[in-house]
Amino acid sequence: MEGTKDGMFNFIFQGGLLFGSLSDKVGRRTVILYSTVFLLVASMASAVAPNKWVFLATRMVVGLCIGANYPTAMVFAFEISASKHREMGGSSSFAKLL
Repeated sequence: MEGTKDGMFNFIFQGGLLFGSLSDKVGRRTVILYSTVFLLVASMASAVAPNKWVFLATRMVVGLCIGANYPTAMVFAFEISASKHREMGGSSSFAKLL
């Protein structure tokens, strides 16, 4: 299970790329809602996975959902916030990444 974390980060990156453009087409709220539901289901499924292959598959889905959820939710929060507070939100979310 050494490569689980590396594989999940790869799928987080892929999820951001895939669902970022999808959120522009179908709406950010829809992507956030579905990715959160799938994240919950996949996380619970990985907790009770009967073997390593099911565990790896569910962790891949978790990675895709995190990649879909985090950047989309951040952009959605910027869009619904007042314009005078957007700069502060951008700098505070960047500081979290450091």
